[in-house]
Amino acid sequence: MRLFSYVLMLVGLCLLGAAGYDQYRGITNDPSRWGATRVAWGERKILRQQDPKDFQNAMVIRWGIAVVILSGGFFLYRSIRRDERLDPLSPNFDWKDEA
Repeated sequence: MRLFSYVLMLVGLCLLGAAGYDQYRGITNDPSRWGATRVAWGERKILRQQDPKDFQNAMVIRWGIAVVILSGGFFLYRSIRRDERLDPLSPNFDWKDEA
């Protein structure tokens, strides 16, 4: 499960990097066409200079997806760490001596 959280964080960071690169160059793909329609109809490029409002909307979606995936991986990792500290059979258990 910890590996899955690492993978989520890595994918989130890669998506953030890709979104930043698209923001810098001013060209992105239409996020509403992702999935099966993308294969059937091809990609639609959105240029910042030609259609600034659609570009802004597409970038908000791309940044949002990246942040959600990265946050999910981080919160999953923190949850796993918390469970390890509370499990008495775990080597990371926080012993509290009552002496």
